[in-house]
Amino acid sequence: AGNLTLAQAYIADNTPPERRARAFGLIGIAFGVGFFIGPAVTGFLSAAYGLNAPIYVAAAMSALSIVATATLLKDRARPSAEGRGRLDALHWKTYVQYFARPGLRGRLFQFLFFMLSFSTFISGFALFAERRFAWDGRPFGPREIGYLFAFVGFLGIILQGGFIGRL
Repeated sequence: AGNLTLAQAYIADNTPPERRARAFGLIGIAFGVGFFIGPAVTGFLSAAYGLNAPIYVAAAMSALSIVATATLLKDRARPSAEGRGRLDALHWKTYVQYFARPGLRGRLFQFLFFMLSFSTFISGFALFAERRFAWDGRPFGPREIGYLFAFVGFLGIILQGGFIGRL
């Protein structure tokens, strides 16, 4: 529901620098847990209740996330209407400055290509697996693909929580 970016921005703004790396590591673990639980529940729901059930559950969870974000996060001071106009103009200038830095520009493009690759994998793999793989003589369906993505999420939890944290 787009809340990973919000969580990262909130951590960057509200976490002391000495605790920030740990906080971002926890976000990585939470993302892995979500990537584990979400596809597993989707696989189960689609097999038991049809293809519409995961959509309704995801919509309800997104609504719950919006309510939790609006009610649980500390309210920060909001700029006046005049200040917001200046901030909007400053934001774009700030973004341009980030891309002007040679070391940071490469990392930003690297992150862009990583997210593009990851999104392409997530959206395209289900179609590929359905046409390429079979389980018990049937092509992969939502259940098998959900369970496969859940396994990938489980590996992400192990990597983010175990190996990357120690490094």
